[in-house]
Amino acid sequence: MAEVAERINLKDSESAIKWLKANDVTIHKLLRKFIVYQLDLEFAIIKPLVHDLQKRHPKNWKDALENICIDDALFNFILFRLGEPRIGKGLAKVSPTTKEEEELLKSLSS
Repeated sequence: MAEVAERINLKDSESAIKWLKANDVTIHKLLRKFIVYQLDLEFAIIKPLVHDLQKRHPKNWKDALENICIDDALFNFILFRLGEPRIGKGLAKVSPTTKEEEELLKSLSS
């Protein structure tokens, strides 16, 4: 919890726990330590900014958020938590190797 307190600029673990509860961040107990998942913490920190982006830029707030986010995992997690459809990126380009595969690909893409 000391790391969490430092990350959110609070003086001690007790204050951090209060902040986490107030911001609906789940606190897990692992052995004798309390932990939070980094994505949950980052979401709670960035959530006010996300709502501000939604209000100021209702049509393209996702584009702005994608540019701000540290990585795709955080961006997609934020969209998931907000109930928004996630933006998927293709993993590989599909190249047909036979005429049958080429015809199948054409029929699927039309």
